[in-house]
Amino acid sequence: MARALERLFTIEDWLAYQGEGDTRYELLDGRIVAMNPPKVWHGTIANEIGALCREALRDRFPCRALQGAGLEIRRKPKASAYVPDIVVTCEPIDENRHLAAEPRLVVEVLSPSTDRYDQTRKLADYQGLPTVEEVWLVMSETRVVLQAVRGAEGWGQAQAFIGEASFHSPVLGVTVALADIYRFTPLGRSEPEGDFDPTAHDD
Repeated sequence: MARALERLFTIEDWLAYQGEGDTRYELLDGRIVAMNPPKVWHGTIANEIGALCREALRDRFPCRALQGAGLEIRRKPKASAYVPDIVVTCEPIDENRHLAAEPRLVVEVLSPSTDRYDQTRKLADYQGLPTVEEVWLVMSETRVVLQAVRGAEGWGQAQAFIGEASFHSPVLGVTVALADIYRFTPLGRSEPEGDFDPTAHDD
């Protein structure tokens, strides 16, 4: 999270904003903010999760996993909208829709520079959306996934899954192994090779 523009913007302003090149922008309390580009492992992890979701949902059309889709959090008093790494929705397909509607599962792959914000403000914002049933916060430099699930009595405390663990996803209806999420990163090997440093910061 870096450069914020000066005036307050609406959701429509944000959707129309062109910005610079391939920079990703989110809308935080009416301000358009450029997100620092992630390192390669961030995208690799997101792609693997997307593949897991697509496989789990292959016979459940129109349920599908969207990568890089905008998600409206609120319009007033100050608009906010995020771009999660993965959104699972079962909404009817509408080619004119610019934002994901009726999200059920939201996945954020975290970077050290944003993980505190993602685990507090963003998690609370996602849990405040009425259709969201499950949130994953996936670490990009350690083999850890935090999963929050909405039950009959509301949201329980997020559970941490570490190392060789697996967890059940109510929305996907499958068991997810951390080994599959991290398989094509240095964290997918029992002993990381080369100069990979799991404590180095990734934006």
